Amino acid sequence: MPLYNVAVRGELTQAQRSAVSLAVIKAHCGETDAPEHFVNVYVQDRVSLKADTQCHVNGVVRLREASDANSRIASAVSASIASLLNLEETTIDIVLTDIPASWAMEGGEILPEPGQEGGWQGLMERY
Repeated sequence: MPLYNVAVRGELTQAQRSAVSLAVIKAHCGETDAPEHFVNVYVQDRVSLKADTQCHVNGVVRLREASDANSRIASAVSASIASLLNLEETTIDIVLTDIPASWAMEGGEILPEPGQEGGWQGLMERY
């Protein structure tokens, strides 16, 4: 369910696109324990961005109460992208938007709230 849009000012090779996507997936899953195949990453290059921005990441994730997971995900994504694309972290903007789980579906099923995945995960094994 999580959806990340990574927009980069410069041109990327296919290898860089893959590496950025994998870094975002690893950062998200490392913090949330989400299955990797549920994380969607869309990478765009040659995008017009604010003058001081080389990369903008917009992520939509399930709302987690009393958690600073988003800040840890953002830090990990920023550090990884900076390293992979040889950018200064100060030129990377990251915005993560929390949405209620009930606003999203995976495999045709409404997502449960974080921590309540129990029987839902069994339904998802078919995907």
